[in-house]
Amino acid sequence: MKKLLLIALLLCIKQLNAQCSLSITGDTIICSGTTTTLTASGATNYTWMPSSAHTATIAVTPTATIIYTVTGTTGTCTATNTVTITINPTPTMVAMADQGWCQGAYTTPVNFATIPASPASTYSWYFNPYSGTSNPLPSLMTQNTGLTTLSTVVSVTPTLNGCVGPPSGFTIFVYPSPIAKFSASMHVCDGQAMQFTDFSMPNTGSITVNQWAWDMDGNGSIDASTQNPNYIYPTGSVGTNTVILYIATSSVPSCTAQVTAPVYINPNPVANFVGDSLHSCSDLYTNFTNLTTVMPLATGLSYTWTLGNGNTSTMQNPPQQTYTNASTTQNVYYSVSLTVRSDSTCINAVTKTNYIEVLACASNGIEKYSGSNEANIYPNPSNGNFIIETNLSEKQTVQILDVTGKLILQQTINSKTIIDASSLDNGIYFVQINTSDGLFTKKIIVQH
Repeated sequence: MKKLLLIALLLCIKQLNAQCSLSITGDTIICSGTTTTLTASGATNYTWMPSSAHTATIAVTPTATIIYTVTGTTGTCTATNTVTITINPTPTMVAMADQGWCQGAYTTPVNFATIPASPASTYSWYFNPYSGTSNPLPSLMTQNTGLTTLSTVVSVTPTLNGCVGPPSGFTIFVYPSPIAKFSASMHVCDGQAMQFTDFSMPNTGSITVNQWAWDMDGNGSIDASTQNPNYIYPTGSVGTNTVILYIATSSVPSCTAQVTAPVYINPNPVANFVGDSLHSCSDLYTNFTNLTTVMPLATGLSYTWTLGNGNTSTMQNPPQQTYTNASTTQNVYYSVSLTVRSDSTCINAVTKTNYIEVLACASNGIEKYSGSNEANIYPNPSNGNFIIETNLSEKQTVQILDVTGKLILQQTINSKTIIDASSLDNGIYFVQINTSDGLFTKKIIVQH
């Protein structure tokens, strides 16, 4: 009987010892800021330290590596066990700088890094509609065909030792490509200012064109740097001039563009004329020949003559004019002016002061050269050889002028003289005969 009781006692003690064996389950390696659940088993009652919990299961969120101890009791049996919770840091991204680029440029590759730094860190990046895991982020070609700034946010999520960090990001801005455009005032004459007006875009918003460089004649030199310059081309710049406008925007980096366009400088007419009888007694009859030139040749010229005798004319060559002098003691002088306007509104004027001199002749004064019968030039037209015949016996000086007034030939004649001007080119010339009594001018035509 005693032997049976001893065996029963030993079995009871063995059972009690088995009930006091504690075990703990749960994640023992966690990421910073996360929670793990620990569960103890093998006893009836439990006490956890340092949490002071009295349940078999506890949820804990430690901030650093820590040891948890659980004590379990079953009746008079008490057992203790421990578990170490290891905290792995949650990585965060090293800050990444935003990037700004112009259309068609390539972005700078971005190298990712975490805090704490570790070569074991991995990365997952995304920007609509692309994603990847490469490090660095590869270079990308930018595209923006509009006139406003485009942007995309690149989001990067780090992972270290299984711990996923919060996403971080940076922005890639793609600035608009500017469009260079301008206009220039029309009907600008040689020597006048030309107004240029800039119409480049974008001209509103946060990014605008704010730099201008004007090459006014396409020679590679910058002639103006304001937005809307008022520019005077050097005299003689008649015709087409090539203008290049370079622009840049206020973005960083600045985006650029250029445009090339022609502008036209209109020629100024050069007003000039000659009268065929300028010095004689009253009544003096004068025919005016318009010698106006414009280079390059232009049509659409209009004329305004102020003939000095009270008459005006808008003809190219006005009708014969009469100039009088009622005095027998004082010569009378008449000034003649011609204003020429082109169809491009370019104007030039010439005034010949005291151009006509009507002599104070006696009532029986001889009107030397007052009519064509006093001095004859023939044949006219000629091949350059012609005869001058006057009614004077005294020697006279003959000058031949071209249409610009340049002296071509000078010769002394007496009454009837043959003039050899066969070397003259085809064209219009003026013969002036100077005597002590007056000046006679007559137009001749040379035709070989």
